[in-house]
Amino acid sequence: MAEDRHTRADNEGGSTKCPNEAKCRLLALPAELRLQIYEYAVLKSRPVIITRRETKAGRKAQLIQPALSKTCRSIREDALKIYYSKTRFAATYSSWGDRGRKDWRRNASTINRWLRCIGAKNRGLINSLEVFGYCIREFNNPHEIWYIAAHRKLMHRELGEVAQLGGEFKPGAKGMFLVCFPSCDEDSVASVDDHLREGS
Repeated sequence: MAEDRHTRADNEGGSTKCPNEAKCRLLALPAELRLQIYEYAVLKSRPVIITRRETKAGRKAQLIQPALSKTCRSIREDALKIYYSKTRFAATYSSWGDRGRKDWRRNASTINRWLRCIGAKNRGLINSLEVFGYCIREFNNPHEIWYIAAHRKLMHRELGEVAQLGGEFKPGAKGMFLVCFPSCDEDSVASVDDHLREGS
């Protein structure tokens, strides 16, 4: 992952210093106007996908923060506050198919590392983290529906308190569900670690 490039300290608070900060014209603008500029610069219309599976050409999870946050400490603090609080983050949790368990373990690990890498301060700012889970196999045999029940239980146990669990599962149809998290606290992160150790 990108932890080699960005330490937790860098992701949380930042140590970027700008020797000419006092002369920065951007910082000379009224606060309200600056924040509008930051929003325009760091926010995207689509969710930011943090798992490899959903990125083009197998790119790494998007741990790299907005370029604007690399300018100076003052801008970084405001820009990251906007970025993490107003961005819709999303991840693919798992796919139950031929490679089912391998997929969910890989994706759960990716989510976990991303949450740890951005640090507690930024994690506390997140208002929208959507985890999409889906089944790529068809359940024509009613007895196989236990996969779905096990999957739902696993989601609750691994990823902490769930604000919303939607989706309808029927034999013979591909199952879909969406999980939204109101917050990403230490307990939510630790629960991922616990189950990954149990399953290894």
